[in-house]
Amino acid sequence: MAFVAPSRIRLLKSSLMATSRADLNMSHSKKHHYVPQFLLRNFAAGGGTRLYVFDKQTDRVFNANVADLAAENHLYNFSLDDLPVTIEPSLAEFESKAANVLREVLSNDNLAHLTVYQRAVLSGLVAQLLLRSPQQRGMMRHINAELRKKVAAMGTNPDLLQQLRAFDNNEEKLFTASILSDLMKEFIPIISGKAWILHSVPEGERLYISDNPVAMHNGTKSDLLGGIGLAVKGVEVYLPVSGIRCLAMYCPSVISELGAAYEYYKRLTVSAEYGPPPPPPEEAECVLNALRTGKCMALHKESVELVKSLQVWNAERYVYSGVDDFALAREMLETNPSLRGGPRPQVG
Repeated sequence: MAFVAPSRIRLLKSSLMATSRADLNMSHSKKHHYVPQFLLRNFAAGGGTRLYVFDKQTDRVFNANVADLAAENHLYNFSLDDLPVTIEPSLAEFESKAANVLREVLSNDNLAHLTVYQRAVLSGLVAQLLLRSPQQRGMMRHINAELRKKVAAMGTNPDLLQQLRAFDNNEEKLFTASILSDLMKEFIPIISGKAWILHSVPEGERLYISDNPVAMHNGTKSDLLGGIGLAVKGVEVYLPVSGIRCLAMYCPSVISELGAAYEYYKRLTVSAEYGPPPPPPEEAECVLNALRTGKCMALHKESVELVKSLQVWNAERYVYSGVDDFALAREMLETNPSLRGGPRPQVG
């Protein structure tokens, strides 16, 4: 989570002033999506354009057109000293490139063909989905409110501290533009450098996608909230890319350890005392084969539930599916009502 101070926002002017009134006129649509429509459409049943939506806050399920989901009016339009600015055209141009790359991946059902450039484009898509989500702005408000409470508890009026002034709507949009500008270059090589596998789901299963679809999990940590971050050792990154396919990006260090363990298994010899060694785990062989060939690897049902549960946990509010089946989401909320809101860090 990046926090942008008001002084940092003022510095954006120099880099954004080139995007002027003419650029604003290029953005004809007032509805700006933070999850691209081309990605959401991959979850619609039968090649349609409608999805079922589960609202974590109300337990309500409704059906809606993709064009109306994961969007806010004029989200990427803002002003700098009364000069109207937009980043919507550049985002739309990038989304077009990402859509073409993802379409090719799903058509081939394979990652082996990806060029360095195409891998960078998909990495950029993952980075943008992380940074454009409403959770980023919700996180900023949460951190600001928690810090104000801490400062007030110490006997200081938080209103006297310029750094703790709450952002207005325009400044929040500037915040989004700022982190997209600053962190994309930092995130892309981290994402691209992970070990990628395209996963399929068993017949009859359908994946969720949410309003905050890039979900992270650290299998080396027992605490769901601990050890989460793109560059943290052990972190797995999951992005469902259709109702039946998920792009998984694994920590290279974990894959290296898996490969070493697999080679050790293969070198074991028969022991007179213990008999023949056990065969290498089948799943390890499947993972290493998928990494080597780029071919799609099937997920076990338990792994499908993990990917779906991460979407529920990670969602700021809405979970989307091509079918009206949110039993897992409801079960999770019943067990842990705090999941009705988006994930928030503790501020010490």
